[in-house]
Amino acid sequence: MKSAYDAATAELAKTEELLQTLLTGLSSSSADDEGAGGYMGQLAEAKARLAAAGTEAEQAKVKITMAEKELKDKEPRAKKAEKEGEGLIKELATKRADAEKLRAKVQGAGWDEGKERELLEKQSSHSQQATALMDVSILMLFCV
Repeated sequence: MKSAYDAATAELAKTEELLQTLLTGLSSSSADDEGAGGYMGQLAEAKARLAAAGTEAEQAKVKITMAEKELKDKEPRAKKAEKEGEGLIKELATKRADAEKLRAKVQGAGWDEGKERELLEKQSSHSQQATALMDVSILMLFCV
C-alpha cells in the first residue's frame, strides 16, 4: 500500500509540475490574462494574431472587390480608346505617306529652297524699285 501511495504521490507531483509549467507567467488578475506568459498567454497571443489575420483577409477581400469593380468600369473606356487610337494611327500613317509623295513631287520639280529665297528677295527689291519709280512719275506729273 505504501508503494501505491508513493507512486500516486509521485504522479500527483508530476502532474502538478506540468500544470505549474503550463501556467508559469500567469498574473493573479484575469484582466491581464492576454499579456500573460506561459501556455495561456501564448494561446491568447495566437488568438489575437488569428483575429488580426482575419481582419486583414476581410480588408483584402474588400480591396479585391473594389479593384474588380473599377476594372469593369474602366475596361469599356479602354477598349474605346484603343479603337480610337488605331484610327488615329492609321490616319497618321496616311498623312505621312501623303507628305512623302509631296516631297518627292517637289524634289522632282527641281525646287530649291535657296533659289526660292533668292527669287523672293529679288521680287521684294523689284517691288521697292517699282514703288519708287511710281512715286517719281507721280511727282513729275505734278511738276509739269
